[in-house]
Amino acid sequence: MNTDPGPSSSLFQNTDLNVNKSQNEEEEEDLEDQKRRKEELQNLLVAKLDDFNFDESTINSSTNISTASNDDIQHKYKYASTTNEQLQVLYEVRTRELATLREEYEKYKAEKSKEIDNLKNKLILGEAENHQLKISLKNAENLLVEKTTMINDLRKELNVVTNHAKQYEKDIEELQIEISTYQTTLNDLHMKNLTQTPLSNKINAEEIQKIHQEQISKLDTLLKDQTRLSEQYLKEINNLRQELQRLVEIELTDKTAINVLTTNFDSAQKQCEELINIIEVLTNENRHLQERLNGSFHYHQTGTEEKRKSVWTTYIFNLFFKVAPIE
Repeated sequence: MNTDPGPSSSLFQNTDLNVNKSQNEEEEEDLEDQKRRKEELQNLLVAKLDDFNFDESTINSSTNISTASNDDIQHKYKYASTTNEQLQVLYEVRTRELATLREEYEKYKAEKSKEIDNLKNKLILGEAENHQLKISLKNAENLLVEKTTMINDLRKELNVVTNHAKQYEKDIEELQIEISTYQTTLNDLHMKNLTQTPLSNKINAEEIQKIHQEQISKLDTLLKDQTRLSEQYLKEINNLRQELQRLVEIELTDKTAINVLTTNFDSAQKQCEELINIIEVLTNENRHLQERLNGSFHYHQTGTEEKRKSVWTTYIFNLFFKVAPIE
């Protein structure tokens, strides 16, 4: 049996060797390239951590960490043998900062809650005062309407009484004219009586004089009555004018009070709106801070230690420079 390989068999074997050799070379190159890039990334990360000036920028930024604790963290960071240990130190610092932030937030939350409660109490008092001002304003408006109606009625009554007084004054003038006429007639008759001698004429003159005297007496009585009524109407007119003036002054006072109440009501309404806006702003700010803080604590309380280290590595790496992902 001939065991020597033929020409075709040698050709395929050489081809397989070349292919395997090429694949091995490519794999080695890939491994070397990955190793090189990993070393470059590690060196770059270490360099950036050194440039980060941990002692000044990170530790000293935590103002609530004691001096002894600060020195201990600096010592741990300085003598950390690996980057992961340094990252662990950074993680501890940030965890303490978050705990301090949590305490500050709780204090801030308590202060703002107290402030919100005070504002709510002010709002309640303001709304009560606002309600009372509404009632006072409504009462003042009703009183103003009532006083205005009274003033209008008094003005009408004053006009009626004034017209009556004018009529009585006219009647008095007419009576005075009539009395004057009778008095003149009586005087004329008296003069005629003096010039006549017959006794009968004297008797007739006396009778006529008596009749005229009675008429004059009646007219005089009527004149006195009319004068008395006129004086009463004049007195009533004067009283009505005084009452009208008093009501007009009250109306002006009520209008001034209504204007003051309206101004106070608008001011109280504006204060209530401002208090409501402040409460909404503080509530939104409080909720926003709570969400941020809860998000930070949720992040630090989930995942394994290795995952946290990996995330911190990526975070710090991305914080200082950007590198294209390794394919």
